[in-house]
Amino acid sequence: MTEMQYQTYFSKLLGCYIGKTIGGTLGMPYEGNTNVNHITYYDPIPTSVVGNDDVDLQVVWVECLRRHGLPVNRKHLADAWRHVRFAPDEYGIMLNNTFQNGLSAPLCGFYNNKFYAGMGAAIRSELWASLAPGDPKLAVSLAREDACTDHYGDGMDACLFLTAIESAAYVEDDFDKLIQIGLSFLPAQSRFARSIMDTLRWWKEEGDCYAVRDKILEKYGVDNWTDVCINVSFTVLAWAAGSGDFGKSVCLAVNMGYDADCTAATLGSILGIINPDGIDEKWTKPIGNRLILSPNIVGMHTVKTVAEFCDQITALAVEVQEYYNSSIRIIGCPPLENARKNMAKPWMNKPELVGLKEGYDNRESLLSLSPLLINLRYPESVALLPNLWNAFEAEITNPSDVLTKVHLHLCVPDGFHLSEDRFSMELHPSEKKKIRFDIRYDSGNEKKSFNSLDFRMQVNGLIFNVTAGLPTAYPWIRKKGKYSSKLCPALDLKEDFEFAPSNAFFQTVPPGEYIYAIDVKADVTRNAVIVCQGTREMKIWMNGEFLYTFDGTEYVPAVHRSKVHRTVLPNRWNRIIIKVTGYEEPGELFFGIADPSTWRWPEGLEWRNPFWNEEYM
Repeated sequence: MTEMQYQTYFSKLLGCYIGKTIGGTLGMPYEGNTNVNHITYYDPIPTSVVGNDDVDLQVVWVECLRRHGLPVNRKHLADAWRHVRFAPDEYGIMLNNTFQNGLSAPLCGFYNNKFYAGMGAAIRSELWASLAPGDPKLAVSLAREDACTDHYGDGMDACLFLTAIESAAYVEDDFDKLIQIGLSFLPAQSRFARSIMDTLRWWKEEGDCYAVRDKILEKYGVDNWTDVCINVSFTVLAWAAGSGDFGKSVCLAVNMGYDADCTAATLGSILGIINPDGIDEKWTKPIGNRLILSPNIVGMHTVKTVAEFCDQITALAVEVQEYYNSSIRIIGCPPLENARKNMAKPWMNKPELVGLKEGYDNRESLLSLSPLLINLRYPESVALLPNLWNAFEAEITNPSDVLTKVHLHLCVPDGFHLSEDRFSMELHPSEKKKIRFDIRYDSGNEKKSFNSLDFRMQVNGLIFNVTAGLPTAYPWIRKKGKYSSKLCPALDLKEDFEFAPSNAFFQTVPPGEYIYAIDVKADVTRNAVIVCQGTREMKIWMNGEFLYTFDGTEYVPAVHRSKVHRTVLPNRWNRIIIKVTGYEEPGELFFGIADPSTWRWPEGLEWRNPFWNEEYM
């Protein structure tokens, strides 16, 4: 076990979050600008820290850990998203999956998520690194519990890469060693790992950061400007080109463009850990030490300053190191009475039952932590397909130290059917058992806003209930062929249409030209935005009224970055018709209806096959 003096740790921790707030404030005015910028200082010069999700979500997670106690786990972290009210990209998908579809992690970060490679988890890496300073293996295990709530694949890899670097930076300052430590936690041939290795190779060959920037965009460029392969590569490139100079480095990160507040904030935190004394007062004086959250973070009990926030992290870090038997310990720590006040003690003595795995099956959903751990594995499609038996598997674990007798009754809504609904078992301490069952629904090809699978359980005589969501396929119909705009709204050629259920917002389009149709109803008449995108040109109508054309040139399936049509969605069945231009290759159609005030996918929608009273299977 290695010891780290408190003064050394806290200085680096404070440098981490001061560097984070500087970089975020510096880059915020340039967020989303995909051109090269030319700044050398704040422009405009701020008068305080700018609220930013880079820090916001870490504040939420700290309160979550303080309220619930250890172990760190994906269930508590997924539930903590209820404090988040902004919903762009992967955040919106996660919120929809968790609070409207009834899914939990890691499934809520996987299902329907086209933004799995976004920066949302990578920008939260500092917390996990700071809770396990100098122990990157533990830090990465903690970060995985967080990242899986809204990411997988490249987005997960980026978070783990940065977490490992930042944890190691508490005891190591060599650039090459830190990069190799970060890469050691990734699959060597993953897209993200290759983007980092290519960036470093190009930098050694070119020595010109803007020439390397061009190469990164040429090979890894995508329509989504928050993509981690682009942005973390920019962070690494600015780090290498900045030669350890804090101001030069964070300005270079912003000047690369794209997700500029995140790239600069991440690099600021890394450099702040390595050399907190390297942050000149000219960067800290304009913004001060206030901790300011975005207005879209709700229900939080926040501290006033960055230093007080770091006190809370320090108190948690001491707990984490002892609980997980970390290879490094902070010594000489003061009492920190205020930071320890109201901080919950660990609630389980078996952390290996809940997390710290090297990976997860993305179709799992952790439903319950107590008195039983329940992991539900969904079918391959996740969304249930109508009139078919869909296979589920539940793993039930006894986290207690006593023999536990379990009687389980599964319940589903009307119109749904279970192959088996009653199970009984005995579980010894830490023992796991699996049950398998199938679910079918045949409710006229309708999709309700929420369908529940209830686990009604008697555990050693006590009764408790756990609910999982059962998302069902969207009941689209389609017809191949060419159509005039006059025919599209009519939809009167019923015999030529086929049933084409889709997995949530996305529909695969075969080669050729197609017309798609579906009916939707809101629970109340509401203002709405209609989003229609895809890999082809598309035209969309609602109730016979032409709405707009999507030209197919840029495909970023998010509300706030899409061409949308604002309208009123009446409380009745409304017919949506989409005409998709023909191509020789398969394509994709994305369709959604969102709230114009919050950009969230709204609750209370029902979907129906336009010919719902006829058989299409």
